[in-house]
Amino acid sequence: MISKYDRCMDCDKVLPKQTIRRQNKTRCENCKRYKLKQKRKISQEGWKESVYVEEESFFEDDPKAIKEKDYGKISRNQTQVMSKTIMDDFG
Repeated sequence: MISKYDRCMDCDKVLPKQTIRRQNKTRCENCKRYKLKQKRKISQEGWKESVYVEEESFFEDDPKAIKEKDYGKISRNQTQVMSKTIMDDFG
């Protein structure tokens, strides 16, 4: 007797036998491919074309930054935090 889990859930085609009984309904390979193609079509239809806006095409720098002058290499000093641990007493 063929159980209801041994057939494709879409086309009712008999699936190959397995040693372990199927717990969930499954699809045959052709139905899997078809469903995947349908999902791709739906996701691609949801995409919108980007709209070119002339106002956003150029970038203006901040007026304050024009007046600033950066000379040479900028170095940052490390922040050192003095902390005491139990291991400091042994050393």
